[in-house]
Amino acid sequence: ELLAGELGAFSVPVDAISQCLRTLSRLSAALDPEAADGTSGHLSGIAAKAESFFKESMGRKTLDDLETKLASTIYTMGELSLLRSFAVSEGVVVLVQGMTSDCLLGSDVVIPKAILAHSWTCLGKFCLQDEDLAKRFIPLFFHEIKSTEVSAVRNNIMLILADLCTKYTNLVDVHIG
Repeated sequence: ELLAGELGAFSVPVDAISQCLRTLSRLSAALDPEAADGTSGHLSGIAAKAESFFKESMGRKTLDDLETKLASTIYTMGELSLLRSFAVSEGVVVLVQGMTSDCLLGSDVVIPKAILAHSWTCLGKFCLQDEDLAKRFIPLFFHEIKSTEVSAVRNNIMLILADLCTKYTNLVDVHIG
C-alpha cells in the first residue's frame, strides 16, 4: 500500500520508478495470483491518477511549479505501459502528445524542456506496445529529430528509434536513407 501510494503521488524519483513499478507488480501478482496478468488494482489506480494529473496540468497557466511531478508522472505512465499488457487509452496518448510541442495546445503555456524530453520518450514507450501507434508516430519522430533544437529531445528520440527499429524494423527502415 505504501509503495502504491508513493507511486500514485508521483513523488518517487524518476530513476527509481521502473524498479518500484516492477516490485509493485510482482508483489501484487504474489498476493493476488488472479491479477498476475498485470491488471492489479494498484497499477490501474496509478494509471488513472496519471491521466487525471495530465488533464489537470493542461489547464494550468504555467507548468514550472509542476515540472518535477509532471516529469515523474510522464515517466511513470511510460514505464507502466511497458510493464503491463494493457492498451494505453487514446486519451492518454493525446494528452502526452500535447506535451511534445513547445507550448500546450491552444495556449501560450511554455512546456519545460525536461517535460518535452520525457513526453517524447513516453510516446516511444507507448509505441513499443502498440504497432498501430508506432505506424502513426514514427514519421513524427523523424520529423522532430530533424527540427528540434532541444538536445535531450533529440537524444531521447534516437533511443526510441533504436528500440523501434529492433521491434518494428520494416516501419522504421522506410524512413532511413
